[in-house]
Amino acid sequence: MCGIVGLFYFNNNEEIVDRTHLDKLRDVPSMILRGPDGGDTWVSKNGKVGLAHRRLSIIDLSHNAKQPMTNKVEDIVLSFNGEIYNHKEIKKELVKLNKYEWKTDHSDTEVILHAYQEWGIKCVDKLRGMFAFAIWDGKLNELFLVRDRLGIKPLYYTLLDDFLLFSSDLNAILEDKRVVREVDEKAMFNYLSFLTSPAPDTLFKDIKKLENATILRFGLEGVIEKTRYWDIFENKVDIKELNEQEICELMVEEFKTSIKIHKESDVPTGVFLSGGIDSSLNAKLFSDKKDEVVKTFTIAFDSTSAAHTNEDGFAKKMSDSIGAQHFVKTVKTDEIINLLPKLIGYLGEPLADPVSGAQYFVSKLARDNGVTVCQLGEGMDEIYVGYSGWLRMQKYLKITKFPVPKFLRNILYYLSKKFYDKRSLQTEWLRRYAEGNILFWGTNDIFTHEHKQLLFSERINKKFQNYNSWEVIKNHYNRFKKIKKNGSFYDWMGYLDLNMRFPDLLLPKVDKMGMAVSLEARVPFLDHKVVELAMSIPNEIKMKDPKVTKYLLKKSLEGMLPDEILYREKLGFMLPVNDWYKGDFKDSIRKEVLGFVNKVDYFNTKEIELILNGKNKVKIWTLYTLALWWNNYFTK
Repeated sequence: MCGIVGLFYFNNNEEIVDRTHLDKLRDVPSMILRGPDGGDTWVSKNGKVGLAHRRLSIIDLSHNAKQPMTNKVEDIVLSFNGEIYNHKEIKKELVKLNKYEWKTDHSDTEVILHAYQEWGIKCVDKLRGMFAFAIWDGKLNELFLVRDRLGIKPLYYTLLDDFLLFSSDLNAILEDKRVVREVDEKAMFNYLSFLTSPAPDTLFKDIKKLENATILRFGLEGVIEKTRYWDIFENKVDIKELNEQEICELMVEEFKTSIKIHKESDVPTGVFLSGGIDSSLNAKLFSDKKDEVVKTFTIAFDSTSAAHTNEDGFAKKMSDSIGAQHFVKTVKTDEIINLLPKLIGYLGEPLADPVSGAQYFVSKLARDNGVTVCQLGEGMDEIYVGYSGWLRMQKYLKITKFPVPKFLRNILYYLSKKFYDKRSLQTEWLRRYAEGNILFWGTNDIFTHEHKQLLFSERINKKFQNYNSWEVIKNHYNRFKKIKKNGSFYDWMGYLDLNMRFPDLLLPKVDKMGMAVSLEARVPFLDHKVVELAMSIPNEIKMKDPKVTKYLLKKSLEGMLPDEILYREKLGFMLPVNDWYKGDFKDSIRKEVLGFVNKVDYFNTKEIELILNGKNKVKIWTLYTLALWWNNYFTK
């Protein structure tokens, strides 16, 4: 895992790449953390394009594997962040052609380079892994930016009138003073709904992020095209002849294959272990070699809250069962609080998930104990229906299947405001129903449309009087309906979270918190082959018992994991948020948020006060994260 950055000047710009300037962008502190093992830069002979790279050496540690990597005549150049887990198979295919000179022993970077030479940008279809990369084709005078299918690796870019600047890291882009720091108010509007600004937007007006499973192609005149090269429901696995038991066996085999290929590394590896089903399965399959002692890492919290339960006891039982060398860190509230201002700099954009802090500490625990690569258990909830909220939502979604005239839907919506607070999700769902929209807008559905109208200032409300966050969801929903004409509610919920929540919120958090301590985080359950199988399983089998979350997953793992882990109540990654909103920290949050609000004209201060004095900790955290971000990037 590494960091990439590049510049491309179009024909109408007489400037050329200044290598010293590009080196400066490459070597901002957060980029050095992404790649502490070295950096290099390549600039074309005519100076129109430059690619730079920071390296964290994982596979093929030799000098020959450094980047940017060029072919022999330097007309194909690659800067790549990620890992390609099937690179050996692709290399065998290329070697048989006897067309390419190989300068490395087993570099996956060189495999991409020659795969592009052989198959063009369609080589991306062959890649199994996590990746964000830039390829310059000097023959075509074209630059390609590519992001992996699930959006595991981030890629940001700014496209000004006459040049392109892109990077793995927002801070590298902001180091270029031609990029104006201005808040994208539409992105902020959507951030309050989703805890993040959905792609392609960021909170910075001039900076975009590449969507998952997308290729962006540029020529000397600017953007040529943006294409989506993969969609989950266009890549189904044919299992219609299999029964439930056979599907379970196929699932387990796919898990084993993915975890095995994700283990490849020339540096020490380990596993994050929370004690839940997903991380326990990861640890179990990771420890398949009896002569190999696995390192597992767990975070607990020093909490006095009755509402908080640590899972480190379950993690310890699981680690003991596989004979792991287990490491635990108990994080104190003060440690989280002191980390937060620094955390926002690592994130680059506000991601309002308090788990980010825990992710940082478990990554640091691993790195401090000699590990450079760790596997995580992310992904199972979305692909195997692991959220109890999805089961509850199903009841509401069924109502919308009946044909009800619009005037009656509007009456229901009007009446709802007599019985429910207009800030409530119940009122919001009826508003969506009245407007003829789908009810489910993602697992992170925070501020409702009407609540945002109360929250924003008169100016912002006037600006967005004809806009709501359905515009974000609509693009995904239209694509879903086109591809999956008879898709179920569960299909839609999984599809949306895979295409928005993961690439825009959860996976950037995983990537950036690992990179903050120079640790590579891998997510084997989000290998696209694992996801394709999971999303191909009929819901009547996957959710045979609709009262049980992850029914089929649990069924497939019986006998592999202890029942006390497999069938215990789901806690999630519990954080002691009640401990955090006390005393000095509560006062600090108020000061940070109100200080921000008083410096801008975005919000209605009275509504902000109501939120800060209320009980909804997620809404408070969402505003606090936004305030931290703004103060970090706009007041210094």
